[in-house]
Amino acid sequence: MNTDRSLVTSSQVRAWTGDLLSTASRFRRQVYQLDGFILTERVDYQDDLRVREPKLRQRAPEHERRQAVFQVSVPIEALPSLLDWLRAQSLIVEQYVSSQRDGALPAPTEAAGYQQQQRTLQDRLDEIAAALAQASPEEAERIEALEAERASLLAALEQAKASMRVPELRMARLDVYFESERPQIRFAASLLVPSVRVSMLSADLLSRGDAREPRLGAAVGVSLPSPERGGFIPSPLIEVAGYPETANQGSAVLVTMGGAVYARSRGEGAGSLFNPFAGLRMGYAFTGAHSFAVAGELGVELVKRGGLAWSVSARPHGLIGKDSTVALEAGSSLSIAF
Repeated sequence: MNTDRSLVTSSQVRAWTGDLLSTASRFRRQVYQLDGFILTERVDYQDDLRVREPKLRQRAPEHERRQAVFQVSVPIEALPSLLDWLRAQSLIVEQYVSSQRDGALPAPTEAAGYQQQQRTLQDRLDEIAAALAQASPEEAERIEALEAERASLLAALEQAKASMRVPELRMARLDVYFESERPQIRFAASLLVPSVRVSMLSADLLSRGDAREPRLGAAVGVSLPSPERGGFIPSPLIEVAGYPETANQGSAVLVTMGGAVYARSRGEGAGSLFNPFAGLRMGYAFTGAHSFAVAGELGVELVKRGGLAWSVSARPHGLIGKDSTVALEAGSSLSIAF
């Protein structure tokens, strides 16, 4: 990014965002934090208020129009920071940046004329200096005339130099077009969101025997839709997981409750691809002994489209009981909205 202050920089960015109003508000604050100005702003957020039922609204996406248009001016040194912020907060689909010299600067032919004028003025000043050095004190009238001419020429020379100076232009203009991705799904219109999960469980990470070897299992869960954050909670409200007995390990059961939240920096789950989330779960575990399970969860929702959501996540478990230990469960879930 060229941040030469002698340049006029114009930029245009078109981006998709899941939560239009929230992103527009955060963008406005970011511009002010960078000592910028909002030159123009237009936010279109229309929804057919006559459509009350979520299911009916799902069938009428043509009533929605969501777009925010900003024209801002920021210090030219802050322009790279603002573009980086936009890349972190939204999905940029088009970006154009251009820089050019200020149109008020002299053209090449005009610049050559100013340079010739400076040389002429400087030559005459040198002649006046030589004449003053040779003048006798009796030539007071001639000395006074030369001094007056020299003062006039110095003023003209300073003006010619000022015409050649490149002004320090500190502001860059940026046009930003936020567009809200049209929702591909409406989990909020459903009653339940059941899920199935396939995972690998390492039941006892603190041991050195066969008990820590991972084994394959499955889980079923159910959660309720949410009207916010994409209309879906990425981790089941209730989940029951089972792992069959193996030659070296007994069967295991996990019954947990919990949930998760989407990352705000990625639109809080409103997008249809790659929505990170984090959560917390707790409940009952049997891995050869009864214990109380507490687990964290980190995952990514890979796809959410048409009432389906596919995600992958890892859950480190703390199993608290007679023989407390640590377990790790990693797997992939598929959720279906009803």
